[in-house]
Amino acid sequence: MVAPPADSRLRLRISAASGRVRVIAEPREHVLVERGGSAHGADDGAVEVRPTRRSDSVVVRCPVGADVVVGTQSGRVDLGGQFGAVGVTSHSGSIHVAAVASADLRTVSGRVEVEACAGRCRISTTSGKITVGASGDAEISTTSGTVRIDGVRGSAQLRSVSGSVHLVSSGGGPIRISTVSGTIEVRLPSGMRPHVRAAGRARVKGTFEPGDDVQVDVAAVSGTVRLVTS
Repeated sequence: MVAPPADSRLRLRISAASGRVRVIAEPREHVLVERGGSAHGADDGAVEVRPTRRSDSVVVRCPVGADVVVGTQSGRVDLGGQFGAVGVTSHSGSIHVAAVASADLRTVSGRVEVEACAGRCRISTTSGKITVGASGDAEISTTSGTVRIDGVRGSAQLRSVSGSVHLVSSGGGPIRISTVSGTIEVRLPSGMRPHVRAAGRARVKGTFEPGDDVQVDVAAVSGTVRLVTS
């Protein structure tokens, strides 16, 4: 077991190859590598975890609210519990995150799922499906993967080439969505009067009363855009 610095929040770094990485945040004071690797204190005060073998799966238990950075090639990353700032980089492994203060998640073909992000949620993927339950601000980029965000309180910036985008926003910040051929659906609270600006060949369909409650910018080449207030 490795204890975090007494005067700061724990920073945990995990490097893996093809094995699964599972991190569980729970009420505890120390980092415990339950399976597949070992933990060491780094010079900068962080705790580093490495698998025993490159293909080994790793299970780590850490204090609630820890900041976590994970780098992996193809192994699945699963973060359960409440974390601080989380960063995950993977080539083809899927990523699942339960609850975080902020998130920066990057993968090429793996699926990405975030249950709840209190602050900014940044996700980048090429072909993997992206699902976000709730977030403060959202910045999402994908090439062909579908995007579904069920609740954004702040600003939302979504970029897609051919994947469909479904966004539910409280209207608490501007919305910017761009796509080449993907289908876009934006849902706003009932009675909200958006100021909509469409670029390219984007045609916004839906029944809403124009106003200045929230800015919605949409750019598309051939995709369909639907705006719903309900």
